[in-house]
Amino acid sequence: MPRPRDSQLNWSYRFVREDVTYVVELHHDAEDRRTVHLVPVDEVGAWAEEVYFTSRPVAGRELRGVSPLERDLFVLRLFDEPVALGAHGEWFADQELADGPWVTLRPPRLPPK
Repeated sequence: MPRPRDSQLNWSYRFVREDVTYVVELHHDAEDRRTVHLVPVDEVGAWAEEVYFTSRPVAGRELRGVSPLERDLFVLRLFDEPVALGAHGEWFADQELADGPWVTLRPPRLPPK
C-alpha cells in the first residue's frame, strides 16, 4: 500500500502540523526502491514490512522552521544509526557507503547515472 503523497520527505510546510509529532521512516519496497517518509507517530507501523529505520520523534513545530536547504541535515540528525540521503531521495546506511554489505536483503534499485 503506497503512502499518501504528503508523507514523502519532500514535505510541504502546509502539510506539517505544529500539534503533531512525526518520525522519519526509511523504506525499501518490493520494487527495490528506497524512499524516505515523514509520518505522524500514530501511523507508525502501518507499512512495517517496508520500514528499515525509524528516527526519533520530532514535533511538527520544529519541522516548520527547517528550510529546504537544511532539511537533509536536520533529518540525518534524527537517527541513532548513521544514514545518508542520496540526490534522488534514496537512503543508504553508513556501512553501505563504506563498501560494506547492503542492510536490506536485496540491493536498492538505483537511478541511472
